[in-house]
Amino acid sequence: MVSVYGGMTHDRKARIWQLWRQGRPMSEIARDIEKPPATVYSYLLYHGGVTPRPRVRRASSLSLEEREAISRGVARSQSIRSIATELGRAPSTISREISRHGGSNQYRACNA
Repeated sequence: MVSVYGGMTHDRKARIWQLWRQGRPMSEIARDIEKPPATVYSYLLYHGGVTPRPRVRRASSLSLEEREAISRGVARSQSIRSIATELGRAPSTISREISRHGGSNQYRACNA
């Protein structure tokens, strides 16, 4: 019986690509990862049969430390410009970050 419970974990996805590169049929891959063949088919179809590139965060994106500094600044009722000056970032970057994650009343670094 095929186990349809549990999500597509990183290990399952890696195993799909490993077996797919070896030329194994989808039914065999499905048995190996204990998922229905339709799941394997859909996953491969979504990616066009090509292993996706690993996701990498842009170097210019805010780090967790910067988000924590923003959170502390918001809690101290600091202006956006003063927070931006502390971090060496543009005020618009800080403003968008705060707006994107609930505004100054709800901004939390761990949620952002």
